[in-house]
Order: sequence, then structure tokens, then C-alpha cells
Amino acid sequence: MAKGVPILGKDPLGKAKYANVTESGDLKVQLSGTIDSLLYSLTGDQMIEIAVQFFGETVGAVSKVNSIDISGASEVAVVLENKHDVAVKVTAMYLTREARQGLGTGYANTVYREDKTTSIPAGASVYLDKEIYATLGKIGVGLVLRIERDTAPTSGELRMLVYGRRN
Repeated sequence: MAKGVPILGKDPLGKAKYANVTESGDLKVQLSGTIDSLLYSLTGDQMIEIAVQFFGETVGAVSKVNSIDISGASEVAVVLENKHDVAVKVTAMYLTREARQGLGTGYANTVYREDKTTSIPAGASVYLDKEIYATLGKIGVGLVLRIERDTAPTSGELRMLVYGRRN
């Protein structure tokens, strides 16, 4: 049996529990409450080449990425699956004025920015919601994440899944 990184979640009473993973390593999740649809999914291996990347509709430099359309969504949550051979970290989240909009020079199109670091070990996944990032509890129309790494991975990719409920 292959070894992996244990992933902790919380049960309805707030008690820590291990999450279920399939034999192929996919994280099994059961959504409850108001988060019921996949709004956007993106996979990128750009962390291998460049230490700081912005994840929106695409992955790239700040000037090249447009925000994910979360307009009309509530209770937004993000799942990040780090399939790289090194740790990566979320270092900021941004809400933009419009969906599919770039952050702009000096972040001019940003209406809310939260600088906070969440590490994701190699081979692990994290679930981010408004309890962890206040950004995800705000009403916004576009979402971008800044992801960084200290050591260059030699293989793998990062997968981002954005969930929510369209009102």
C-alpha cells in the first residue's frame, strides 16, 4: 500500500477527522450546505519554471491572468491539490471588480486583497473556505490566487477546484 500525506478535515461537530482518499490517490469529498457546484477547475505545472504564479482562468504572471467568474456565487470554497514533489503555498487571494478581469497595474482592478500564507505539502490537498480566508466570504465577481514555492519542483502539477452555489 502506498504511503501518502494524511489530510485532516472536520466533521459536523468540528472534530478533526482524516479525509478519505481513493486507491489512485484522489481525494474523496462530500459537499454539504450551500456549496454544491464546481464553478471552475484548472491544472498547471508552471510552478516548475517560475516561483510565483497567479491562478485565475489561466496560470501565469500577474499581467497575464484573468479572474475566475464567481459572480452570483455564495459560500465559495477552493480545493488545491499539490501533485508536485515539493511544497507550495497560497500567499494571497484577490477579488476583482469584474469577472474575467486582470488584476491591473498596481492591482488597480482589485476590490479586496488578503495576504495570508497557507502551505500545501508535496502530495497533499487543502480545502480553503471563508473560515480560513475571509476573501471567500466576501461578495465578489472575480477571484485570483497567488501561489508561491521556495524550491523548484522537478515534476507534478497543481490543481485548483473552485466550488460554490450560484444564486
